[in-house]
Amino acid sequence: RDFFQVCVYSWEIGSLKPDERNWQELVTRTKIPGNQWIYVDNFPRNLPPARQLGMDAFQYHNVRQLYSELEKRSIAVR
Repeated sequence: RDFFQVCVYSWEIGSLKPDERNWQELVTRTKIPGNQWIYVDNFPRNLPPARQLGMDAFQYHNVRQLYSELEKRSIAVR
């Protein structure tokens, strides 16, 4: 929690992933539109709801792949 300005916990909003309400709550609390987010999850079932809100979502496999995906998006990782 110390690393993030906004956290959404499923127990706070009464919703579990992959319920779209989890991602919608992030968009609502931050006022940042979905198309400005990158969402990373290790479970493929959690990606479609994020994508439905316009988020760029991909599955995490390992650190090397994560860095590669971020670099493809012009995000410096080192």
